[in-house]
Amino acid sequence: MIGMTERIQSALGNGAGASLWESLMALFQADDEAFYLLACDGARSDDPAWLVEIAELAKRVRDAVRGSYQVERSVEGVHLVGTRVERTFIPPKLADDVIEFLRAVDGKGIGDAFGKDYEGIVISESKARYQLGDRTTWEADRSALQNRLESKPLVLRIDEHDLKNLAGRPGYVTFGLKEQARKTVLAPTLIFQDLMRGEANPGNMSGGMAFCGKPRRGVNNFGDITPAPEGMVFVVYADADGYVFDWDWVEENPHESGCPIDSENRFNKPILMDRDATLQLPVNLPESVFDRSQAYYSVRGDCIFCHIEADESYACRINSDLTVFRSLTDRNKITGFKIKNVRRILAEDQEIILDDDPDIKVSVQTFLLATLRGHRDASVRIYEVSIEAFKKADDIPKVHLPHRRQEHVNV
Repeated sequence: MIGMTERIQSALGNGAGASLWESLMALFQADDEAFYLLACDGARSDDPAWLVEIAELAKRVRDAVRGSYQVERSVEGVHLVGTRVERTFIPPKLADDVIEFLRAVDGKGIGDAFGKDYEGIVISESKARYQLGDRTTWEADRSALQNRLESKPLVLRIDEHDLKNLAGRPGYVTFGLKEQARKTVLAPTLIFQDLMRGEANPGNMSGGMAFCGKPRRGVNNFGDITPAPEGMVFVVYADADGYVFDWDWVEENPHESGCPIDSENRFNKPILMDRDATLQLPVNLPESVFDRSQAYYSVRGDCIFCHIEADESYACRINSDLTVFRSLTDRNKITGFKIKNVRRILAEDQEIILDDDPDIKVSVQTFLLATLRGHRDASVRIYEVSIEAFKKADDIPKVHLPHRRQEHVNV
């Protein structure tokens, strides 16, 4: 009986010296059964090195099509990325061929005609294993799926105070909640638990969740659909009680698709949820009329949002206290910032001025200086640019924090 090595050599013919992708595509074309077996079983320890490399690539292709994947083009080149597969380089000249190959092994295609109905078609055991996994795992997979279907979904909501604040923030914030945030919660690439806010982490951040996703479309200040920004992932933040208080585009980890950069400092390890999640929103969200003279405090997130310009922006984390908003079209332009851990800063910084009014009034500019003192290793230049951008505003925003007896701070 012909061995697997000889079988693959026979299928490849004179293809020796071709790239791994070319060899793998040639193998699938000549002997798809051998491709499925190689992807499922891998190479043996005594197989030649070239076969071991092809087997590893075949396994990555299998992992990609069994999860969600995409072929990503960037200045760094072309890569296969996905939720289950390690980032894998594709020679740019082969990108279109690889895309067609992936569709073929995934049983998909593009066209105007209706797809074929394959019900009742007999397939080999190796192809079934390739698509469904080993038979020994089927019962466990079926049981896990049934439990997920029977579980009640996690319903995330928005605090009424945060909803009202949408009225003065840029339009892309509101439309992003409706479009990108909802889609991200429904189909996340990763879910992290515990939002890291430094040593004095607010209680509702421990147990909070971050839903990360790759929506295919963005949105502008008028609600128009735009292309999703390259190299970005959308993140939705919820506290331990299931209230969403923030949502942003953030830079994506170039080595892990669907994961934000610096995730180890932002969150605890990713989790697998045993139920679905959904974001519940009112039918009518507040109409946005951008007011650059105001900053907005979220009780749920214990953070202040200040938008200097209305440019569609992404969030750039500086440290556990400060996040800067940068324009998506000009990433050197700072359009605003978010101050986190407000209660802790109020308690620790003696220079924060509290008025005798029922509300606490705090200069955002003072907050920037306070958080800089707490993070002396941070980039001073970024703070200076932030303060300078803030000074250019026609009106100096004042932050109004709701006065609650249990949150009273003596300074």
